[in-house]
Amino acid sequence: MPKKGASRPATMTTRNKNSLVEKRYRLHMLKNVVKKTGLLLFLILLCIIFPIANGKAMSLNWASPTTRDLSSVFMVSGSDGWAVGSV
Repeated sequence: MPKKGASRPATMTTRNKNSLVEKRYRLHMLKNVVKKTGLLLFLILLCIIFPIANGKAMSLNWASPTTRDLSSVFMVSGSDGWAVGSV
């Protein structure tokens, strides 16, 4: 039993509870937006960096001695290599 004249512990009013719930909800939503934005940026960077790391981001055009389609080209060095295609 509380002593006479002692104050009662403060309780939250319904308004304060709703305000707290609303703040938590907004914080939760903000965290979700940040996570999704970060994931989207990561995927975009992955799509940009991955082809560059594989060497597929750049294609070179040069004059070919044949008018036929080539199916594969294998280069040993910058100037020596093999080309495979239809006859």
